[in-house]
Amino acid sequence: MPFTIRSLVASDAPSVHRLNLDVGRTWGGLPSDREEQTLARIVEASDRMLQLGAFDDDGLAGVLTLEGAAFPRRRHVAVLSIGVASTKQRRGVGDALMKAALEAADRWWGYLRIELGVHADNTAAVRLYEKHGFVIETRRPRDMLRDGIFVDGFGMARIRAGFVNPPELGEPPPIPPRGPRREVVVRPVRTKDAEGFARLHELASVMEGTYQMPFQSVAMWEKRLGTPIPGSHVFVAEHEGRVVGSAGLFPFGSSPRLRHQMGFGISVHPELQGQGVGHALLTAVTSLADDYLGLERVVLEVYVDNDRARALYERFGFVHEGTQRMVAFRRGTYVDGHQMARLRAR
Repeated sequence: MPFTIRSLVASDAPSVHRLNLDVGRTWGGLPSDREEQTLARIVEASDRMLQLGAFDDDGLAGVLTLEGAAFPRRRHVAVLSIGVASTKQRRGVGDALMKAALEAADRWWGYLRIELGVHADNTAAVRLYEKHGFVIETRRPRDMLRDGIFVDGFGMARIRAGFVNPPELGEPPPIPPRGPRREVVVRPVRTKDAEGFARLHELASVMEGTYQMPFQSVAMWEKRLGTPIPGSHVFVAEHEGRVVGSAGLFPFGSSPRLRHQMGFGISVHPELQGQGVGHALLTAVTSLADDYLGLERVVLEVYVDNDRARALYERFGFVHEGTQRMVAFRRGTYVDGHQMARLRAR
């Protein structure tokens, strides 16, 4: 059956809303989602978002969204989501949308890595994605709430065919030797910590393990710390009056059905790495996750060559869930990362 593929416009909002209510069970929606929310997503889309609809004689048959990642060091990455009306499934709608979106991504957007999430039991969707070059990279227990229970998910990704990763520029910073355990105070972050955050996150060994950029200003950190991400929780480690580390929990996606899990990030000053600062920060964060937030999952990413950090995470119960190819830009090339998660004890 032929389909017309085009960008969504404001007048499509009622049709997109009905489709979301129809298939939202499998992609994070709620029965209470409002049409105004759908309209806002269409008209307020950023210039790094592609929103496509597939239309036939009956109207809207499916939608696809391709959105570029926010971090500058992940600008080569886009996240894909797709939904097909229940009455139009297995009729080529998803295939037509995927072809159009991936052609645009390869020829015009310049994305090298496209990633998506899918319920592990949605075998038809997995087959569709595999047909278009996606492979399963991560296996995620208790990934989303569906029908009153937590269901597992897959993280899948596609690397643009024919791309050759360039060689690294420069050598990695040296790994600091381990030393005696330092006394640190772990406390909630303050806006006035901006100066300490700027100095900490401009260090090469800190940027090596994060998505941070060099030459970040104090004013930028003042803005970031003064207007935190809603629902985030950040601690700092202080040694002799100086910020020597930070760690936090951050919302994992926008769907309320993901509120049982959060992302984790951590930074430690190279002069105090291997001296108990990371251990103190992780103790505070995991206590918050278990004793106050009741999280089912805490998720992190660690570069494949960061063995020291991975060993620390394993001591706190994080387990390897898979390896993501070309997850970020570092030292002039694209580097792989392990996804790890810590599940709430049953």
